[in-house]
Amino acid sequence: MSPDIITDYLERKATESPAILHVKDSATDQAFFVIDDPYDLNEFDTALRSVAKSPAMQFELADGILDDQNNASYLNTVNCSFMIVDKLADFEKVRDCRNRCYHIGKEVIKSILKDQREMNIIPGKMIQVPLRANYSPVGPMDVRWYGYQFTLAFVGPDGFCV
Repeated sequence: MSPDIITDYLERKATESPAILHVKDSATDQAFFVIDDPYDLNEFDTALRSVAKSPAMQFELADGILDDQNNASYLNTVNCSFMIVDKLADFEKVRDCRNRCYHIGKEVIKSILKDQREMNIIPGKMIQVPLRANYSPVGPMDVRWYGYQFTLAFVGPDGFCV
């Protein structure tokens, strides 16, 4: 399991979501963005200006842990977060926009948990996603974008050897 595999998997979740409407490798239907530097606010703004359809998912890797568990069984924990953001409609309450994003984020997490049970995060490998997903409101971004950020950990075997 590597950070790239988790990034590709979360893009697949955005593609499968009926609310996000992301089309992978499309120039006109982008709704999933990888934020490489969460401290560069221009990266967030550029992603939001590139959204073809809203709501959108912005994904960022946080960190990870390689653990030998004091035996020959190695684990890799990849921590990440994703934001579900949407553009505030005219005369819409911020609370309503955030509520919409919260429910979309919960649906994504439910889909991830289903994939975990079916060993479909990385086909054939048992990847655990402990349900302890922190979430917090975000926005305003680029004036009218609001939503929620969800934080998850993916824990799985790693072929790491010393």
